[in-house]
Amino acid sequence: MKLQRKDGERFFRIYYSLLSWANKDLHFFPDPVVIGSRSHKIAIFKLRKAVFEAPKYINTYLEENPGNLGPKDLEMIKSWQEHRLAGTFAVMRHQTDHSILLSIDDPSHVFGVLGINDTIRRMVGPNLPQIVDALLLPYDERIIIDGVLALHPIRLEGTVKQELEEACQAAAAKAGVVTSLPAPPVTASQEEKV
Repeated sequence: MKLQRKDGERFFRIYYSLLSWANKDLHFFPDPVVIGSRSHKIAIFKLRKAVFEAPKYINTYLEENPGNLGPKDLEMIKSWQEHRLAGTFAVMRHQTDHSILLSIDDPSHVFGVLGINDTIRRMVGPNLPQIVDALLLPYDERIIIDGVLALHPIRLEGTVKQELEEACQAAAAKAGVVTSLPAPPVTASQEEKV
């Protein structure tokens, strides 16, 4: 339920190259800084939001290639720009291959998501469902989180838990579990099946 070590190392090399470069303009962290350190999670949230909401950062990075990345790595950054999915999700369950996340913002999709260095199971704990804010990114025909989750400090029980489970089952019945981005659109004929 997480990337292999070499894939995780590749992801962080690419991702933190982009974030470190953008930070020189945005100044969320003083220089020098290890952007991946746990003590900087709030600043990382703000930095990544700024980078992905303003296309100029990724576009300029792709044009200038300040990290001297290869073509496949640059293509990956481009895929993040085009197909990322940021929002609020319910972590519904953990399976052998991935964790199941239901989009709260658009509950028509259920996603099969991998962690990078840690499993999502380890990040959110055993009490499910758990509401989180996350950034989902494509990674070689899979979906990953970017390594940072913001857990909502609420416990879901009773009716709310049941409603989330029903929404998860309905979304999975309509479109299956989405394991790569972009998510396919849910067609009218798929909506009529449930």
